[in-house]
Amino acid sequence: MRARRGNTRRSQSGRVRAPRPAPRAHPGLATGTFRSPRNRLRLSTTIERVVSGRYVLGAADEVPVAELILLLASAACVALGFASVDRAELFPARLLAIMTLPTALAVRSSLRPSPAARRGTRAPLWVGAVAVIAAALVQAGGGPASPLTLIAFFAIGAGSLKAGPSRTLPWALVTTLVVCVPSWVGWAPESPPVAQALFLLALVICAIFPGRVIEAERRAHGATRAELRRFQEETGQLNVETSVALPAIRGEEYGYEERDRDLRTISRELQADMDRACNLLVDGTGAMCACVYRPDGQLQSNRLVAVAKAGDTAGLLPDVGMRDGIFGAAYKGRSPVSLRSVRDEDPRLAHRLSCSTIGATIALPLVDGDRRFGVIVLDWRTEDGFSDETRMLAGSIADMVSRLIARAVDLTSTREGMRENHAFYEACREVSKHVRIDAISEAHGNPA
Repeated sequence: MRARRGNTRRSQSGRVRAPRPAPRAHPGLATGTFRSPRNRLRLSTTIERVVSGRYVLGAADEVPVAELILLLASAACVALGFASVDRAELFPARLLAIMTLPTALAVRSSLRPSPAARRGTRAPLWVGAVAVIAAALVQAGGGPASPLTLIAFFAIGAGSLKAGPSRTLPWALVTTLVVCVPSWVGWAPESPPVAQALFLLALVICAIFPGRVIEAERRAHGATRAELRRFQEETGQLNVETSVALPAIRGEEYGYEERDRDLRTISRELQADMDRACNLLVDGTGAMCACVYRPDGQLQSNRLVAVAKAGDTAGLLPDVGMRDGIFGAAYKGRSPVSLRSVRDEDPRLAHRLSCSTIGATIALPLVDGDRRFGVIVLDWRTEDGFSDETRMLAGSIADMVSRLIARAVDLTSTREGMRENHAFYEACREVSKHVRIDAISEAHGNPA
């Protein structure tokens, strides 16, 4: 049998040694108390890790629990009146000790914000830190009636501009409580009730109105950008194709305003022609829906966006990839694609949310020579939805739409060439005013 383990130890010779005496604790310092060296070391290590940003509660935890606890502890020290000049001795040391931890957290949060703060899902930690610092300075200056209240107003206003009113208002209320409660209890110099009420009102105003104003400006800026994007999308595709076809086409005098006006007119007329072509396809072929997908307005984009459609378009996607499903063969391969047997959730129908109601599909490329302009897609509810005559009619309409797009691109390219020629002519005329034509002719007529 094996010997029972205990405090006794057996030497190599077989003799039993006396048990090792337990270490004597320091009198009055139990290991489970806060005053024990081990617990104080743990607390100091935890605070150092929190301040340095190396303290985490988990991989998925985005709430700065430890930092908030330290900030609330600093605010509790202010609420107990430790930042008051009349509290006790060593006033500068107490004020410096209270402000050290919030200052470190504010600096770390501003230099290395958390992922949640960068995404805007949580308020930055420096908002609460500067609120605690401002509360300590206001209490050290004598309370809500002191000139240092301006620091609290600026701190809360900066937090409102950055984090918004809803996330700054709680810290404004915390600042008010930790400044006013000590004067009520008697831990800090008394302040007039009017000064306290005005202090609370000013903090609430600083927490709400700057954030509201900046949010209104952001909404207006977002609406303006959306409107500009809408205007750009009207002529984005023609702009790209015009820039590609421009080197081969030049015209005569033309200006910026005339070019932009004609470009918008041509784009609207082309859009109306494509809408009429989709309606004609639905009426002439009996298709459930017809849709024209054109390249996106960005030069490096590999997406096709729906620019015109007719019929039952509830399940159509607004954009597809150029190599997805039938679009890869139709657009990249420049050949028509027809499907008579469509399965549920068929990956070939990349333009559909669901294929349960689709029986047959045709994808027709929009090409003119070596140029590609998009794809026309027609869907039928049954597998025998289209015949050879229907396919020929759809192909003829697709060729017509291709020629319309090609003529629109050529026309806009001509307009752009006319504008560039006019600008070049004006530049040459300005240069000719400072050049002596007779000296140039003599130099070329009488070579040395």
